Amino acid sequence: MKRLKYSVLAKFLAVLFAVLSAGATVLGSFTALVIQETGLYSRPLEQVISENFQALQRFYSAKIYLNKDDNPDCLKDTNLEYGIIKGNSIKDINLDDTSAYDYYNFHATNPDKNSFAISFYENQVECFDEEPTLLESLFNQYDYDIYYGMAEDATAPVKNILYDKENGIFYYKTPEYIFPVYHICLGSYYAKPKEDDSVQEQITKRVPGYISFTLNTKNLKYESDSGLFEPLDTTEYRKWQRFTTQANYWFYPSDVLPLSEDDVSNIVNTKEDETWLTLNEEKEAYQNSDIRYRINYNAVTVNSPDKTYYIISNITEPLYLPTNDLFVQQKKVLTFLYNSRIPCLVITGCSFVCFLLMLAFCCYSTGCRADTAFVPVTWLHRLPLLFYLTGTGACIAGLVCAMIWCLEFTIHDNAFALVFLLICLFIAALFLVLAAMNISRRYKAGILWKSTLSCLAISGIRHLAAQGKAGLRHIQLLFREHTSLLLKGILIVGALFFVETMLLLFAIATYGDGTILWLAFKAVELVIILAILLQLKQLQTGSRLLAEGQLNHKLDTSRMFWEFKKHGECLNQIGDGMTIALEERMKSEHFRTELITNVSHDIKTPLTSIINYIDLLQKENISPETAKEYLDVLERQSARLKKLIEDLMEASKASTGNMAVNLEECDIDILLTQIFGEFEEKLHSNQLELITQSPDTSVLILADNRHLWRIFENLMNNICKYAQPGTRVYVNWEAAESDIHIIFRNISKYALTISGEDLLERFVRGDVSRSTEGNGLGLSIAQSLAELMKGTLQIVTDGDLFKVILTFPRNI
Repeated sequence: MKRLKYSVLAKFLAVLFAVLSAGATVLGSFTALVIQETGLYSRPLEQVISENFQALQRFYSAKIYLNKDDNPDCLKDTNLEYGIIKGNSIKDINLDDTSAYDYYNFHATNPDKNSFAISFYENQVECFDEEPTLLESLFNQYDYDIYYGMAEDATAPVKNILYDKENGIFYYKTPEYIFPVYHICLGSYYAKPKEDDSVQEQITKRVPGYISFTLNTKNLKYESDSGLFEPLDTTEYRKWQRFTTQANYWFYPSDVLPLSEDDVSNIVNTKEDETWLTLNEEKEAYQNSDIRYRINYNAVTVNSPDKTYYIISNITEPLYLPTNDLFVQQKKVLTFLYNSRIPCLVITGCSFVCFLLMLAFCCYSTGCRADTAFVPVTWLHRLPLLFYLTGTGACIAGLVCAMIWCLEFTIHDNAFALVFLLICLFIAALFLVLAAMNISRRYKAGILWKSTLSCLAISGIRHLAAQGKAGLRHIQLLFREHTSLLLKGILIVGALFFVETMLLLFAIATYGDGTILWLAFKAVELVIILAILLQLKQLQTGSRLLAEGQLNHKLDTSRMFWEFKKHGECLNQIGDGMTIALEERMKSEHFRTELITNVSHDIKTPLTSIINYIDLLQKENISPETAKEYLDVLERQSARLKKLIEDLMEASKASTGNMAVNLEECDIDILLTQIFGEFEEKLHSNQLELITQSPDTSVLILADNRHLWRIFENLMNNICKYAQPGTRVYVNWEAAESDIHIIFRNISKYALTISGEDLLERFVRGDVSRSTEGNGLGLSIAQSLAELMKGTLQIVTDGDLFKVILTFPRNI
């Protein structure tokens, strides 16, 4: 079994056999139902055939009556032989006399008292349609109506039942007339006689009165119908009891009224054989079933002898098979069904068991794959389950409707219609099997519940609840953030409502009418609302102009209301901030351009010298002294280029904070004294005089000795390069309460046309011509190192005066 569930062939065969067995089960069940409805399980075959033939004779008799004038031989090609007699009674007519017939086509049989006879009066039959199908005839479903008219097609419903005690006669009162009732006509469907029982034995108790019964059945003769019974009992009103154990009331005793003198004048004097009491509808009543209609729901018919016709008919025995009419078809089908009673049940049961087994295997194996334990699903399995089942059910229902429509053709041995019926049946079974497999795969994949509308609805409700909760939180947050504004709004609205109410009450109390005052108050409100709208328009215009880039536009907020004024001022500040940001961006772009230019120049100069002197060294006939000079130049330019690259890397690390900092206690006096000693010779060679000033006590700070030494070294190098020869250099340090300030001052040999902030940018030098050594990174590196040690470096220029201020926190 485990191997089979992975086999594609096994799955295909299981689906195929499931569909075939499902179709066989449906066909077998339908056949068994037909056998049950036709009574073949409980009655002999001959009896069923006889009853079906009798019902078909009655239908054909109505058809013959309708075609008596235009086409009386409409059924001559069937196994029914018949004749038409016009008259009110046939009890005195010799049925063998062909001259008594208006139409006669008996050949194989002779009409006699055992022939099927039925009477019709003028316009009694209508709603007659086309020939019934075999299936309809098997269930005695014939589409025609027999009704009973009154005075040429009028139906007179019974209103009351009157009883003449003197004469012992019943009268039935209609809305216009009163009729004496001599006959009660029961349709053959109502009075099915038992086998071998006479009518006298079937009817045991009668309603009082002189009423005889006319029963239109094959087993009774018309000439024996009238006057057959003794006068009915007059002692009491009793039930009329059929041949079954159930009884039917013709009427309730309370419905019977005495015949009064006023009623006598309305009595219609009809002959005994012209007045009939008939049941309202013909309904088939089997043994042990109730007749559901009482006499007060029925109608009275006045019949005329010159408008009454009798249809006498016989069925050919044996049947002439080549006609293949409904008699032949019924006998063939009923015989086949009777012989198939037991095999049909066996086949249906086996097919159903096979269907269950194959369906179970299909559900077990669906989604199983040997290469993975994962159950694959498609878009059909992700559809909402209710939508999928509804669609499948609609397809199956459509196929069932097509099969029902097709049944009428298959019954007539139409091969194409039969094939179409089977195709529809098996397609419907396939839909059913696929639906079961779809549900099984959903269950295996764990999405059965998730694909139901209930789950989707619950998920949607949860999502809506979460959205609602988030919305409430947002509203609560807005209330918290704008409590002041909301309170102002509530107070303003409340004050306006209070003032309006008081003014209106005052006007009503004083003048009896506050309309004018109310309109004046509304006019003031309108002016305020218009002012608010104009201010909103101003704010909207200001926001749009800012978005378009007009940063210099300013809103006039002097006449705006409260919160509108604050909003307008915020928009103005946004414009100022955007202007400053734009200027900073332009400045940054300018410095970036200069940085690229200066870096290119500082790298290109030594690199060009190196290339040129290498080219000279490669030439022939160079003296050793010249070569040594060239090598000195190469060494100097290489060192310069190396220094530039090292400074660039150091500046990058310092600005990004990627340098290690080891803060420790440092004595400024000692460190500066060492720096001054280091640069004493260099200062002297540049004709610079160093003047220092320090506090009386030593000053301690937390700093990294290496980085602090590099800062002082860069500043002293900068002084030696750019200070005016023959001037003084001042270095002093001052101790404040929490900080220490170290100040370097000198006179520049070049005019300082740029600000101190610009000098701190990379590759910016005071020597605009860039004729001196240096790369413009020293001050930038010094600033970054100072910031790494929680200090600051500031440059102040005043004419030719160049001043650097270092600030570090003291270590107290």
